[in-house]
Amino acid sequence: MQACQCRQITLSDDILQGFLLHKYRVKNKRAKEGASGGWRFFALFDKGNSVLYPIIVYPKKAWSDAGTDLIKSALAEIIATIKNA
Repeated sequence: MQACQCRQITLSDDILQGFLLHKYRVKNKRAKEGASGGWRFFALFDKGNSVLYPIIVYPKKAWSDAGTDLIKSALAEIIATIKNA
């Protein structure tokens, strides 16, 4: 079971390079609308090191969803950073 209503996002391994991509829904207590009116974030999970790297965070009211191109660009940047560290 995943925390915060997390779900794993499926992308090709040439993009994820062995990492896992998760999307989380988090309540916005000030909005009083539950998770549907809260925050969303995408995070890259490095299973080998048990590290979670948040890559995109946004309020649901601002965006209905993060675009595929934005996600792929963020993934490429964070994966390059991780592998060069």
